Amino acid sequence: MLPCGVMILALHSARLRFRATDGQGHSIMYVIVEIGGTQEKAEKGQKLRIPLMPDEVGKTVTFPNVLMVVEGSDKMTIGAPYVSGATVEAKVLSHGKSDKIRIGKANRRKRYRRVIGHRQDYTEVEFTKISA
Repeated sequence: MLPCGVMILALHSARLRFRATDGQGHSIMYVIVEIGGTQEKAEKGQKLRIPLMPDEVGKTVTFPNVLMVVEGSDKMTIGAPYVSGATVEAKVLSHGKSDKIRIGKANRRKRYRRVIGHRQDYTEVEFTKISA
């Protein structure tokens, strides 16, 4: 029987492996791209909600700030800070608002209660092309 610390370490290291193939053994190419101040993982054909962009529905948008490119399980390119020549193209699918978040603040014993709501605008895109 293993000590408790070793078992936890073994479970933790098993979760850290990245998925380089799909269920059928095909290699997967994905990138880490900076969009709207956040880092997102992008694969071809994946749909993602990002902060609102002024582009029209149906247009193609190019994201040049690619931080990392992974091709299969044997090739990984990390930029400093960006990978030169790598871009990601996406098609704008729709614009919308996310679910409402309710924010409340209160001062106890003062009869002070305030509840406000917020709905974040988003743009839904589908990644169509990854060039590295």
